Amino acid sequence: MKKYYCFHCDKRVDCHIEEREITLTVKGDAITVTAKRAFCDECGNECYNEELEDILFEAVYKKYRDRHNITTPWGDARTRLG
Repeated sequence: MKKYYCFHCDKRVDCHIEEREITLTVKGDAITVTAKRAFCDECGNECYNEELEDILFEAVYKKYRDRHNITTPWGDARTRLG
């Protein structure tokens, strides 16, 4: 079990990980993904975890790009690597 910072408890606490449906808005477009989130074992509120935040935003932006047929500036690595 890892310790993360809980803003509600104002300290580092043991947290458990749960998968949740998260919806974020990108340029007016609601994007929903399933993402892992950390929750405080003491109060049940969501705890901040930088790694999980990065994974969430990466998944949301990938889904947005896929939905709108946007490629990254470096293209698709699978295409380049053959």
